[in-house]
Amino acid sequence: MRPSQDYSIIKRSCYLGFVTQAIVANFTPLLFMAFHREYQVPIASLALIPAVFYIVQLVTEFLCAKFKNINYRIIIIIIIISEVTSALGLAGLAIVPALFPNPLVGILLCVSIYAVGSGLIEVLCSPIIEACPFPNKESMMSLLHDGNYKRWQSYRWTNNCRLCLW
Repeated sequence: MRPSQDYSIIKRSCYLGFVTQAIVANFTPLLFMAFHREYQVPIASLALIPAVFYIVQLVTEFLCAKFKNINYRIIIIIIIISEVTSALGLAGLAIVPALFPNPLVGILLCVSIYAVGSGLIEVLCSPIIEACPFPNKESMMSLLHDGNYKRWQSYRWTNNCRLCLW
């Protein structure tokens, strides 16, 4: 790559990766009552959904931390896989729970799938931003990890979903 190359596309892609992560973390709790009505899943059992999400995400991050000095082409493929698994997990919530006798098993399977994608995003996007030669890298890393920015993006997305569902 040339030294004068613009890294704005990489920066935008990493930010969108973290927005995806915020969406998958916040979307399923919005569906708790729908799962309760549609599949008769007890509300107390729905508390397993965020627990499974965060446990699978942390295990994924822990396993990925063992790999160092990976070729950038492989990292790009893994990032694409992470986005695909996040999308498949979310899309699977519409179909997979109905395939199981206990719909909670299908819901937790889909949550586990998109939690793997979310964990990969978390592990890969930060080092990419850190490696790029930005003049104000500290502020970009701060924005990347700013919970308010991620919450605002996921809030905007979920409100648009609510409007579409009504």
